[in-house]
Amino acid sequence: MLNGKKLTEWEHFGWVMVGVTFLMSTFSFGFLTSVTVFISPLTAEFGWGRGTVSFGYTAVTLTTAFSGVLWAIVADRYGARWTSLVSASIMGILLFMLGRISELWEFYL
Repeated sequence: MLNGKKLTEWEHFGWVMVGVTFLMSTFSFGFLTSVTVFISPLTAEFGWGRGTVSFGYTAVTLTTAFSGVLWAIVADRYGARWTSLVSASIMGILLFMLGRISELWEFYL
């Protein structure tokens, strides 16, 4: 109930989508900012400089800024459900690949 009115099915679904979007944003930005935890281990493991690892974070941040506009256009055209499914799948694949990197170009990719 909201202000004495019963929520319809679609209004309830809207709040579910707000919650899902909040969780997806939390995870994606949490993954982005976790690079600060991994700078020292990455420099120690691979021998890369701090600036080299930080450039990877800069590249991700800039790519996120520009691709966010494109994803919004795609979401308007095809719907948020498919956009979220594709973006979550891509993020999962890339995080899996991140655990298997051995070269600098793979880290940047």
